[in-house]
Amino acid sequence: MTSKRKNKINPQEAYDEYLNNESINKEFGSYKSVKLSEKQYELFNGIKDSRISTIVGPPGTSKTFTACWAAVKALQKGEVKRIVLVKPLETSGEDLGFLPGNEKDKVQPFMESFLDNLVEMMDGRTLKMLIDNGTIKFEPIAYMRGRTFKHSFIICDEMQNADIKQLMTTITRFGEGSKITIIGDSRQNDINERYVALEFFVKEILGEDDQMFHFRFDRTDIVRDPLLIKIIDNYEKALADGRIPTTKRRN
Repeated sequence: MTSKRKNKINPQEAYDEYLNNESINKEFGSYKSVKLSEKQYELFNGIKDSRISTIVGPPGTSKTFTACWAAVKALQKGEVKRIVLVKPLETSGEDLGFLPGNEKDKVQPFMESFLDNLVEMMDGRTLKMLIDNGTIKFEPIAYMRGRTFKHSFIICDEMQNADIKQLMTTITRFGEGSKITIIGDSRQNDINERYVALEFFVKEILGEDDQMFHFRFDRTDIVRDPLLIKIIDNYEKALADGRIPTTKRRN
């Protein structure tokens, strides 16, 4: 299920036209080409044409990968000046203040999932340069209060682990010339069920608007090992039957 858009066009043709546009910044010559599925083409175009986008769906559907690729291409074309990567780190059960090292050292382990995607889109030297000069930056939600990110592409991942206040903190950070993508799967939460607010936030707080794009993957869109589909189906059945063991959650 995707958001309604008028004048439907072929997603792959729109994607190819965007990538082939001569306005691409030629300075970035060490980026890689990426092949997307039909649904990912549609998602890419929706993100590109919107200020706020949301992506929900099961693991293995390349939610984060597609959002990262959209951000990389926007940076490459000069449409934004930096990429800001966000996660609700509180899900680790640790207070960042008690972790060893400086701010960069503290957040580095949580950035690995983003890096796994970005390294498929550019060579290691380019990625290191962009991180070192702050063009690509990781921001814990706790450090975002009082800040406004202008001309930035903000990717907020695993937001099923953010409560409503954290979601509001995040969405109100983007400013002039910025885009924000919110990603999550409410069934994969690591926080207490009563604090999970992603679906409510998307439907009731964001709602529908011409500047927004809401996208939903399902199990048929999984692009990882086909065995993962079987495992997820088994989990969903057990969940529906009420047979899932109690999990250890934060209170």
